[in-house]
Amino acid sequence: MLFAALSLAVNALAAYVFARLDFKFKGLLWVYVITTMFVPGMAILLTSFIVVNKLGMLDTLAVLVLPGVASAGHMFFIRQFYLNIPLALEEAALIDGAGRIRIFTGVFLPMSFPVFVIVGIGSYLAYWNSFVWPTMTITNPHLFQIMQYLYTFRSERATEMGMLMAGSALSALPTIVLFLIFQRHIISGIKISGLK
Repeated sequence: MLFAALSLAVNALAAYVFARLDFKFKGLLWVYVITTMFVPGMAILLTSFIVVNKLGMLDTLAVLVLPGVASAGHMFFIRQFYLNIPLALEEAALIDGAGRIRIFTGVFLPMSFPVFVIVGIGSYLAYWNSFVWPTMTITNPHLFQIMQYLYTFRSERATEMGMLMAGSALSALPTIVLFLIFQRHIISGIKISGLK
């Protein structure tokens, strides 16, 4: 949940900047950010490992959270939503004396809940289901991800398929509960993304 919350904060702020603020080289910078969507994660896996190794982040919680926080896809999704918020709301807040931070927290954030649900669940699922990156960067069993536990369980008890299936079902349970809780918001978020 820490990863999803941090990802939402970073991507929402970046999306707001790209959607509403004007600054030099904005278009060029946006193209650069969007281009990263087309680079597969596996293509930069080795270089990412070298970077976190040189930063001394191996076997820490930071190596699981920080490298994947900013996502061009999530920025793009939130930015598209922000571009469709009427400019009159922002202008009214500016006339009332609100600054950019106040406009973001008072106008944009309350309207963003359905989009945040979609992006937050996407971030959560990416973190929850990750296997290759945690296996490369984590050797401390106390920091293992759920998929690492399942893999370790499978390698140690290869013949106990019933136990492995029970573990797999239990690992899927939080995701199922999350979808059931936010089902209505997921549907409205999909409708928003389809209509805009």
